[in-house]
Amino acid sequence: MAAPRSTPRQYVTFSLMGEEYALQIHHVREIIECEPITSIPSMPPVVRGVMNLRGNVVPVIDLPIKFGLAQTALGFGTYIVVVDLLWSQEAVRLGLLTRDLGQVIDVTDDQIKPVPDFGTRLRAEYLRGIGRIEGRFVLFLNVERLLSPAELLRITSLENPQPSEEVSGLDTAGDGPGEA
Repeated sequence: MAAPRSTPRQYVTFSLMGEEYALQIHHVREIIECEPITSIPSMPPVVRGVMNLRGNVVPVIDLPIKFGLAQTALGFGTYIVVVDLLWSQEAVRLGLLTRDLGQVIDVTDDQIKPVPDFGTRLRAEYLRGIGRIEGRFVLFLNVERLLSPAELLRITSLENPQPSEEVSGLDTAGDGPGEA
């Protein structure tokens, strides 16, 4: 007697850097054509800015930059995958840039295998697993880790802090670096 297969879950796929990724559909609120994005001074390049989504300010994340690659070109053919997350019982909405939309796929848990320690451009903890779906490999993102508050705090902190000499006169508390 064959082991029972798990119930299929739906995933939305999209391509980044020539690889196909998938997010569980319950995280995806909508996919829209690229809206105007307003840059925020002092934010790292991975945070391309914010957009207005029906009166709500939504931060837009450029995942290829996070993975050390070139930024996503904005304009015709660029989409924003709007995701909803829950952080400490508070709803958070983020936009993820992509140039290539995929499809909605049905996948059972037994089709998703553990991620090998090599062969992908991102850290294994950002992935739920990898699966061969319809003859191609799909990387299943662990959106709870990839876009966790701690991870976003890490990527939005100043990546190259300025040396204290270049910001002289800004430390008014008198307890800055180098003070005795």
